[in-house]
Amino acid sequence: MVMHSDDLAGLFWITICLWLLITKFDIQCIRHMSAHEVPAEIYKQKEEIVFFFAAVWKVYEYFCGQYASHKAEAEADRGVVHDTLCISVNNLQEGKSGGHALFFSTLQEISPSFVFFDKVHLKRIDELAELTKMDQPFLRMDCENDRIDREINKMVCNHLSSLCKEGHLAKCMGLPVKEHSFIFGLTNEKVGGSVACKLRVMLVREDTLKSIYEHWVQEETAKLPEFQRESHASRWDVLLKMARMYFDETDVDHSCIKDNRIDLAMKVGAEACPLGEMAQSTTSVAQATSASELLLPPYLQKRSSGSGVRKMRGFRRCM
Repeated sequence: MVMHSDDLAGLFWITICLWLLITKFDIQCIRHMSAHEVPAEIYKQKEEIVFFFAAVWKVYEYFCGQYASHKAEAEADRGVVHDTLCISVNNLQEGKSGGHALFFSTLQEISPSFVFFDKVHLKRIDELAELTKMDQPFLRMDCENDRIDREINKMVCNHLSSLCKEGHLAKCMGLPVKEHSFIFGLTNEKVGGSVACKLRVMLVREDTLKSIYEHWVQEETAKLPEFQRESHASRWDVLLKMARMYFDETDVDHSCIKDNRIDLAMKVGAEACPLGEMAQSTTSVAQATSASELLLPPYLQKRSSGSGVRKMRGFRRCM
């Protein structure tokens, strides 16, 4: 561990404080006093006692700072990112050559407190995230027996649903929507290298995950999909693990993810009047106004024409 100038200055002052403490404060003398003499002697040495605890506190602060600095450097080397929740949707598309390609896009990158409002839930997530391993990046939540874990899952569902609020509202109003079932899971990948170690919500369509399970988990004969970068291969390993956990009821972690299913809807089509149709409507109104003027008596046509222009201006202004 490299010592910086601030560290050397801190050690210098700690050494001076301890030297003054040893030379000025003799605690042995108190042991030979009677009980009624101790308070008076302590009062006499109050400055030395305060100085003693100040020195101890300074030593404690120094070593805590060194530990925190060392931990931060170690986590930075491992790519640990704190106070971040990344929500990504994963998609497996068929390529032109007959193979498949893996794509995953970030929907949001926010603070976990934006989704999990209670400190109890955040503490639980931190505890589970620390227990994740390279071969098991998913937070192993016990939703069957732990109420806090169930609440965490509900919060994730609620937040994912809020991302598609327009689609769900359009569905209730009878407007055309596209709807699919998705599977989600909380991960804390500890791959290392260029892959950041941070909290993620993995989101993938249920039929896509089922295809991964049938062709790559059960058969293990399908060709690996193409990756945009070599580091994306680790995400494929996470999806394989996710498919096994969800569809294989004999998997040891099946209970952690078996209920993590949500239906999301997205509105399709434009309900607003296109610009071409709007221009045609304006022309129709103008033609109707001109035709109505021909039916009026001559002495009223001029007045009607002026009012018609004002009406048309108002119509355009409303658009």
